Amino acid sequence: MMPLQSIEGPALSSTADENGEHRQQKPKTLPCKYCSKRFRRVEHVQRHERTHTKEKPFSCGWARCGKTFGRR
Repeated sequence: MMPLQSIEGPALSSTADENGEHRQQKPKTLPCKYCSKRFRRVEHVQRHERTHTKEKPFSCGWARCGKTFGRR
């Protein structure tokens, strides 16, 4: 179930751990520069933004391949 957002800001979502107890997650505060998606971690927003820019900074290690990728 998706948490609802209030007018004041993003809602905290709750997840159950292995004991069935619920704990609060940090709100998704890092926005994408290109769309309305938000993320909790910098590396996740960076990875997502590469889908908009088509940047592919990671290359295949095999000498004759030459392919590049947006993720390692």
